[in-house]
Amino acid sequence: MTEYARRIEGHPNTGHVVGWSDGAIQGIDLAIRYPDRVGKIVAFGVNTIKSKVLILDGEHDEGIKLEHNIYMAHTIPGAQLMILPGVSHFAFIQDPTMFNFAITHFLDH
Repeated sequence: MTEYARRIEGHPNTGHVVGWSDGAIQGIDLAIRYPDRVGKIVAFGVNTIKSKVLILDGEHDEGIKLEHNIYMAHTIPGAQLMILPGVSHFAFIQDPTMFNFAITHFLDH
């Protein structure tokens, strides 16, 4: 991700970041370091993020508690929380259509 940030540094456009698990952490790091470069994030975050954020998780996530998602959604200004029904931490494998629709819908609005 750091290499990616260096490569886009001279470009005038912003980009969106979709991060899963540790990739979500990298997306947040990019938003903190390059706030003018990141448009929207699908990840976990902190209350200093100024980009629009979607916190996306599966209803049956094995490692992330629902109350943690709710806490992050309340902590990040303007964040949206979406819990995907019937899937776990691996929602993108278990139901890629639903997972991709959730992301696409967020990025398009």
